Amino acid sequence: MHTSDSDRQLREAIRNLYLAQSELESLKRSAGYKIARRARRALDFFLPPSGWSDVINRAFRRALNIWLDEGAPMVVWRSAFKFGRILQQWLGIAAEDRQAKATAKRRALARSLVALAEEKKPVATTGRRSNAEIAHLIGRCQRCRNFTGESCRLMPAGEPLAAKAVFAKTLADRAAGCPSGAWQASETSPITRLNLVYHVTPIQHPEDIWRWNVGELLKRIDHFNGRRIITVVTSGQGRAMDPPEAVVEAFSGHDVEFRFAPNDPNLREAAHFFSALREIASVDPSEAVFYGHCKGVSHLDQSAVRPWTAAMYHHNLDRIDEIRDLLGRWPCVGIAKRYGQFENLTLGRPRRKGSLRRRRWHGWHFAGTFWWVRHDRLFSQPDWDQIPLHPYAVEAYLAHFFNSDEALCLEFDGIQDPYNPLVWQDAAA
Repeated sequence: MHTSDSDRQLREAIRNLYLAQSELESLKRSAGYKIARRARRALDFFLPPSGWSDVINRAFRRALNIWLDEGAPMVVWRSAFKFGRILQQWLGIAAEDRQAKATAKRRALARSLVALAEEKKPVATTGRRSNAEIAHLIGRCQRCRNFTGESCRLMPAGEPLAAKAVFAKTLADRAAGCPSGAWQASETSPITRLNLVYHVTPIQHPEDIWRWNVGELLKRIDHFNGRRIITVVTSGQGRAMDPPEAVVEAFSGHDVEFRFAPNDPNLREAAHFFSALREIASVDPSEAVFYGHCKGVSHLDQSAVRPWTAAMYHHNLDRIDEIRDLLGRWPCVGIAKRYGQFENLTLGRPRRKGSLRRRRWHGWHFAGTFWWVRHDRLFSQPDWDQIPLHPYAVEAYLAHFFNSDEALCLEFDGIQDPYNPLVWQDAAA
């Protein structure tokens, strides 16, 4: 009983510390937070943060933070970006809205086509495309003028039902290609070496989130037959953290390589991302790397984050044979693919104040930052380590180098709000 009371008191103390540090971080989001606080007091006097004036008050606070952090030009750029997104959403023409509708249609069609292909003439396991790949190819068909909604005009058949069956069989058969060239017959380049790059921020959390993440990874650690690089950040500024020795102990008995670096609360995992990738970089077509991190350590409420993270471990690592097969044909694979130009991903914080220069970003990302990528397709890019650094740089990373057609989504394609707990009900079942 005494031990239970002590554990409860320790957990409550960690919770109180966590909340206090969260509040402190909110005050220190900008380098000039003291100036910002004085300006906010003056603003609150003239425009109290309640009633009709609350919208203006919040807009001014946001603009002030951006000005202090990134310079005056970014205030104008971000304001235009935000207004454009609000207008698109109000009119119902936002990219993510369109993509969500398109993905819903192709998921339903893919399910019916897979069932039909197996019913008419089962395709051998070694020559059959996976359900995720079939759904992905339908996405290309949706942009083709020969697509009727459930079949292709260029695939001859005598009647509508037969046309759908021919379409289903062609999509399922890996040796078949699209008559108009939208997609080709699949040629697999075997992936034999799997590397791991993983980031641990051991923030003290009342639910021991980083330890839970490490436990989920270690359940699947044997999948990685290449290098396993674990970057552990140490407490220097920001949240209270467990010592790096605790992380080393959590991985005890497993063959991993540790890298230790000071925590950067502004850039987060982006600060140490490229240094880890450089250690495993090669253009060997038989190699792929998985990136993941201890997700959810900065969230007190775990109602959505925990099942979301569990789904990412499950689909990315429990379906490893399918992953190997897909990476033999596609540059990158992940789950929870979102579409649209998101402000935090496309703008972020530039390397130099006032700089708006960016490598082209293709308007998609794997929400949650768990993904696989082939070595030859990524590291053959001459500027693979030259993107601007900001807090969301790793989540946005792949879309700097691959368009949406090259990124295959295993599950939750077109997801709109990953922080909605209802999305993840039975997700990892």
